[in-house]
Amino acid sequence: MQKEKRDKKIKKEKKILDRTLDFVVCQVSISFVAVALVFALKLFGGQLYDMSYNLFDEYFNQDTNTSQVLNASQTNAVLQVLGDVQPLSYTSQQTEKTTPVSKQELKNLNSICIPVSGRVTSEYSWRVHPISGKYLFHSGVDIAGDMGEDIKCALDGKVIERDTVGTATSYGKYIKVEHENGVVTLYGHCSKIINQVGDSVKKGQVIALVGSTGNSTGPHLHFEVRVNGQKLDPSLVADFV
Repeated sequence: MQKEKRDKKIKKEKKILDRTLDFVVCQVSISFVAVALVFALKLFGGQLYDMSYNLFDEYFNQDTNTSQVLNASQTNAVLQVLGDVQPLSYTSQQTEKTTPVSKQELKNLNSICIPVSGRVTSEYSWRVHPISGKYLFHSGVDIAGDMGEDIKCALDGKVIERDTVGTATSYGKYIKVEHENGVVTLYGHCSKIINQVGDSVKKGQVIALVGSTGNSTGPHLHFEVRVNGQKLDPSLVADFV
């Protein structure tokens, strides 16, 4: 009887001892992890925070570029260049506030020459750049084309700038044509520039050839429309594929 009591007591003490050891091991493990975490935060915390903040700021915390928006007078300039139309009034005499021209009104004109008859592979919008990986604004439309395919001038105008080397900017080899009322069109990533600065060119005239120069992932045309230095969504003035 006494032996049985003694065995129960030993088992009970052993059980208590095991639980105590388990508790101590658990606390030591937690303490070790906490110390390691504190040490890691002290050593790398500031750097990790700075890296995270900078990455977020660079890729996602971008301000909207308000210079991409045309006011009423600039839109009227586009309307006059694109067709023989009377300037449209978008100003109320009572409020003196301008009303933006609708996309449909511009697209109905549909009078510019499409430079390359391919499909649009990248629109005028914010995007993750295919080469840099950065979240940037794409200020024109990319039109797919075959290497060496003709690039036609969108409207009558005069060549004001060209780059036949293709290493100065991300556009590669490009050509700019000035039209009436401050409208300028740009044709980038060309393989060859045909016209010289100062040349007068006609709507539909071949001025360059499709290429993949500059920051490019394949043969295509980067096409921009600018009015008084501000960039306009080309799809507002032409129906692309």
